[in-house]
Amino acid sequence: MLVGGWFYLHLYVQYGTITAFNIESTQRMPLDDFLPLIRKTRIKNLDLFKEPIRPNFVGEPIPIFYSDIWGDYWGFFTYIKHKSTYGEQGFGNANEMGNYLGRVNLFSVIPTVVLGAGWLLAALRLFNFKKSFSIDNASITLFFFIATTSIIGFTVFVINYYALDDSTLKASYILQFFVVLTFLGADFLELVRKSFRPLYALALILLGFVFLHNLPAFITRYILFTWGQG
Repeated sequence: MLVGGWFYLHLYVQYGTITAFNIESTQRMPLDDFLPLIRKTRIKNLDLFKEPIRPNFVGEPIPIFYSDIWGDYWGFFTYIKHKSTYGEQGFGNANEMGNYLGRVNLFSVIPTVVLGAGWLLAALRLFNFKKSFSIDNASITLFFFIATTSIIGFTVFVINYYALDDSTLKASYILQFFVVLTFLGADFLELVRKSFRPLYALALILLGFVFLHNLPAFITRYILFTWGQG
């Protein structure tokens, strides 16, 4: 509230609501239409791991969201769209980066499982919260509620605006969700370490491999400055 509360106060003063957005929500997607969309994961035929870049997966929230989390689905950072300004100058690399980002999606299944397991472990901790109260349990519970309320709020947001513009489905809109998930994932790994050290060591090795493989995705391919002639 201290860091970001001013922004929502500004929205309320300026627009009369703290949920103002740059698109007017005049056409809310019916829930019956949205639920079938989230069942499309593109895992069955491994399409999720083959060129996870726009315009693939149009109208399919789960593949888009997953590809935006780990890769660059919208082409703002890593891959350069052919129809963009840079693409028209001959810098387009969608074909090359599409295959690489597909592998990024594939290998990122490993950290996704760790983070998901951390979230489930935190949910189970709620049942023992009063019985074994500690600072650790209180912190994990706080992170769990931040993550859960964030994803619920984001889902409501998507339902309200996705029918108007699918570009609202961006992982950057809920950065705090991923920050707290890292703590939940670390808590799960700590449980693994205490229970079975060989599995813990294997998990660290695999996560290290994923980090090294995905490292090029952290570096933008957009050229900020080009040499002029003369």
